[in-house]
Amino acid sequence: MKTFLRGNDVWESVERGFNPPWLPWNPSLAQIKNHVDCVVGSYKALSFIQSGVSNEIFPRIMRAETAQDAWETLKKEYGGDERVKGQNMVTLKREFAMLKIKDIETVHQYSSKVMDLVNEIRLNGEDFLDAMELTVVALIGKLQAYEQWVVLRVEDTAKGASQAKEKQHAAGHERRQPPSRAEKGKVVDIQSQQLKD
Repeated sequence: MKTFLRGNDVWESVERGFNPPWLPWNPSLAQIKNHVDCVVGSYKALSFIQSGVSNEIFPRIMRAETAQDAWETLKKEYGGDERVKGQNMVTLKREFAMLKIKDIETVHQYSSKVMDLVNEIRLNGEDFLDAMELTVVALIGKLQAYEQWVVLRVEDTAKGASQAKEKQHAAGHERRQPPSRAEKGKVVDIQSQQLKD
């Protein structure tokens, strides 16, 4: 959400709160424009925050008068204190350590699960070391390459088996086919010639 607010140039309104500059008795056009931009920016930020939360969370911030009030409410409720964050981090790290790929999972599904967990750890305020991240990325790359090799081997094996089955079926089919009328006529002619000789 911070990125979205910064991208729309309203994050400053969230940080400093609703403090538009006072207008002097006879303001210039630049002062009026600056005042209006501050007021509009604050309401815009509040609108973005309110529209960016789910229907279940919205009632908690609907009474907020400023974007800063709404942001502080969300921070208190969902940021948690340091002890809760620490416990969440321990749980997430344990989940990461116990991750295993399931038999029915593809490497892509497994890597998505790993990266989701890494991103959740980052969201809780702890950054993974670059070396560990590179190890995870390298491992995922190797697993994907192995998965492709296995898929190709299975496809080749299945293709070879089906071709062998087709050949066997075709060979068996040729033997069981009764002779055609023309072939029967040739056989009769050959047999009659052999009898004459």
